[in-house]
Amino acid sequence: MNQDLPDRQLSETVDIPPSVKRAIGKSSMDRVFRQKLLAEPAGVLKAEGLELPDGVKVRVIEDTDKLMHLVIPFHLELDGELSDANLDKVSGGGRTIPTAKGQYS
Repeated sequence: MNQDLPDRQLSETVDIPPSVKRAIGKSSMDRVFRQKLLAEPAGVLKAEGLELPDGVKVRVIEDTDKLMHLVIPFHLELDGELSDANLDKVSGGGRTIPTAKGQYS
């Protein structure tokens, strides 16, 4: 893999659904919402518009002033094989990203 990719290109490799961004933003400003998100993440994200595939679990973890979590997203090349349809999509150099519905775009 090329180690010299521009920061902008690197930042575009991870796709965070708008509903998740909204929930993170709300949790930083609303203590009650934050506690609910920590207690019932799947239900809260669903209420924010995220459609989770059957069998997908959500775990929310909270950073502190002494502990920072770094979550590395699922990586298709390392964690699974591409179907022929998805392989066709990336053959031009693009990358597929799992969507909230478990499909790949």
